[in-house]
Amino acid sequence: MDNRTGDYRDSVPIEYQANELLEFAIGTEPYGEVRWIGTVLNVDGSRKAESLNNRYFSEGRHTPLMILINGGTLTDDSFAKLQGYMNDIKGENGQHAFIVLEAKNLDSCTDMDVDAKPNLEVVKMADVLQKDELF
Repeated sequence: MDNRTGDYRDSVPIEYQANELLEFAIGTEPYGEVRWIGTVLNVDGSRKAESLNNRYFSEGRHTPLMILINGGTLTDDSFAKLQGYMNDIKGENGQHAFIVLEAKNLDSCTDMDVDAKPNLEVVKMADVLQKDELF
């Protein structure tokens, strides 16, 4: 290759034959900046999103919720069931599972005539996912 014109010929004199590559570095670093530096954040974000999707399908999705108990407490058995349910929700086995919780009155009630039942409320928080930075 002729280093003056870039043409390939068999009759290029030896002093004009190209024998190295020219580097057109961007920036002041020894090797320059990579040419795709502007898309690094896009590449990183895409990778993290794909990783999140992969975990969603391999481990299953846990719907975020809050369990509110007013005027009572969970029984020890219900607390253990809830803790076990949360630990075992991964994978396909936990996709359509449900749990039964039982609550009991607080022992600190002093009025003997009051037969108040504890109020157990489950508040779904899945709507928060649609409003976070992921979307």
